[in-house]
Amino acid sequence: MPGPQSVTRVLVGVHDGGLNGIDTYAEQVALAAAAAGHAVTLLATTPEVARDLRARHPESAITVVDLSLRPPTSREALAYRVWPGLARRRVERGLAATLGQKGLGQRGPGQLGETYPVAHLNHPGLAPAVRPFATRVCVAAWFYPHALVGRVAATWHHTGGPLPRRVMLAAKSISHYRNDAAGYRSADVVLAPTEMLAAQLRGQGIAAVVCPPPVQVTQDAGAAADSGGATVDHGAAGDATASTDGAVVPVRLVVCCGDLSHPRKHVGAALRAVCLMPRGERPIVLELIGRHGDALAAEIAGMPEWVAVERPGALPAGVVHAHMRAADALLLPSLFEEWGYVAVEALLSGTPVVTFPVYPFADMIAPGFGARADDMTPAAYAAAIQRVLVDGRPPDLAARANERFGAAATARRLASVWSEASTAGARVEARAASAPEGAREAGGVDGAGESESAAGETAERAGVYGRATKGGRGGWGRMRN
Repeated sequence: MPGPQSVTRVLVGVHDGGLNGIDTYAEQVALAAAAAGHAVTLLATTPEVARDLRARHPESAITVVDLSLRPPTSREALAYRVWPGLARRRVERGLAATLGQKGLGQRGPGQLGETYPVAHLNHPGLAPAVRPFATRVCVAAWFYPHALVGRVAATWHHTGGPLPRRVMLAAKSISHYRNDAAGYRSADVVLAPTEMLAAQLRGQGIAAVVCPPPVQVTQDAGAAADSGGATVDHGAAGDATASTDGAVVPVRLVVCCGDLSHPRKHVGAALRAVCLMPRGERPIVLELIGRHGDALAAEIAGMPEWVAVERPGALPAGVVHAHMRAADALLLPSLFEEWGYVAVEALLSGTPVVTFPVYPFADMIAPGFGARADDMTPAAYAAAIQRVLVDGRPPDLAARANERFGAAATARRLASVWSEASTAGARVEARAASAPEGAREAGGVDGAGESESAAGETAERAGVYGRATKGGRGGWGRMRN
């Protein structure tokens, strides 16, 4: 199989300065590729975003190039959020102006104005704009199912708030679908985070492979010291029962999301589930990390006396990861996710994850990685938490998660995908050409239109990790439903 040396230069983009999963994806792909020896050019929308990226990774070999876009006005930012096509066209103008320039080699090893061997995009809709500047174009897929009716239905079903807001978001989902569809057609290969989405795309004649997003966690002793949690000896079996002074410590459960009040995050279900758990010898500490915890005050007030609820608010990434390492389990009660970054961060920290039986966790939560509830009730979720607590923290969980989701493992997959991208599309198109006429439009897999299994808005991370966003208010950061 070709190694990283088969690709010398990779163009990655586009980062808009947000802390959402899609901007994070571009940043992490660039870091993984650079660590594997590729010459990486990472595109940022504005000079402010580019400066922030360089400051975050001063020792990286990544060349960060901005598209010279100005930060949008508040009115423009609102328009970009309401209609994603406007946000896409803004970035397309910057791509055409920047990638088409000659004589920008002094910015680093990426020779702008030339053709890159590979371009790797976090936004599929940008593929047609990048196509003239790359031999092979790879794009990330996010939303399951890739079907117009399924996407609108999922957005409508899982969106809270008044009727006008739900109508606006449903209309916005149509724009997202069209952007994705155009990008998939223009790309050589689509990288899906799960086999379920990859199979559906292949059923529509789209060249798709499985490659989870790269994720890194902070292993910082200083962050652990600042976390405020007890130092815990997890023991040989991996169960946190004794502190360093021998005292019995509580069961520590963590919920971590950008907006604790968001209907899709479904945090109230986790609170209700914990209430249903039997009282044991160890009290329970339930930590809610993120913004808007006050919205849950009424439910928190009804918690039993042996359950203490902590609301530290938004925390820096290193502190969040330290809290994860000190926890017995991460509770992720979302109704759906496009990809559960926070779940992977917990697994890489050695902490099992408890979810409901929704997409994408059938693919993600492998045996030994945690538990999925048997159904969508709080009682079933409480039972899943109990199973995880009985099993304890597997001592090899972080190592096994790193083999599957870690940056090094993902870099190897990326190198393989990049080297095969030029032929993968042709193979899939040949198979699709021999399929029945309706196969490309049908959706491809059983259940593709079921809204309960659909993926949704990328997890908004700005409220979890307390880092300011600079210059990236263009609307891409919150544009996915």
